[in-house]
Amino acid sequence: MFYKYYDELTWEEVEKLDKEKCCVLLPLSSIEQHGKHLPVGTDDYILRMCMEQLEEKENPSDITFLCLPILGIGTSDEHMTFPGTISFSATTYFAIINDIVTALAKHGFKKLVTVNGHGGNTSLLAGFSQEMNLKHHVVVYNLEIPAIYNNCNCVESLKDIYVPVDIHAGDMETSMMLYKEKELVHMEKAVNVDVEFEPYFSGWLTRDFSETGTLGRPLLATEEKGKLLLDYITDTMAKILVKIGKK
Repeated sequence: MFYKYYDELTWEEVEKLDKEKCCVLLPLSSIEQHGKHLPVGTDDYILRMCMEQLEEKENPSDITFLCLPILGIGTSDEHMTFPGTISFSATTYFAIINDIVTALAKHGFKKLVTVNGHGGNTSLLAGFSQEMNLKHHVVVYNLEIPAIYNNCNCVESLKDIYVPVDIHAGDMETSMMLYKEKELVHMEKAVNVDVEFEPYFSGWLTRDFSETGTLGRPLLATEEKGKLLLDYITDTMAKILVKIGKK
């Protein structure tokens, strides 16, 4: 087992932990539209797939990894013009995670890893990490699952995924959902939508580019590809977490 569940421990067990050899994981996802073919909980489903598969791996280090419950709503303003999306404001989201870190710091924990499954949370988490270090002396690392699967072309069998347009509800997310949650996928409604974002335009809304909410090529998705992606992602996560744990 790679990690233990934080909420299964008693307070006495938490008190006895060697905090110098503990690393707390905070999984973060979102509830937001994912085109006409995927459920609004897609990011959450994929994050759970990753965490469940990660749990089954061996932990080769002497670090105790503790996993908090998933925070299933994130910042998803870019998708709010589509029904079903629920989004915290940046202020609210920051306050929630700040309160979590404040509590962890009070009880002696020194290291937190946000395991983020939603790209819309990324920029907020980056600035947050530095402030938490200054305020609470808790070192916060950000493990970005979207960044991992955006490097999937390094795997020979995944070279056909065209990452530059696979932004949202595309080939990768649809493949993983087909692999694990096929009954929730409506492939008859899937459409390919290729988009190029200007690097200096961060205020975009999904509706500016896609009437369906899809940004990518879901019609190329397969269950086989989903399994390969999930294996690649969780193998990479385990390596990163062990590296962080030893710091």
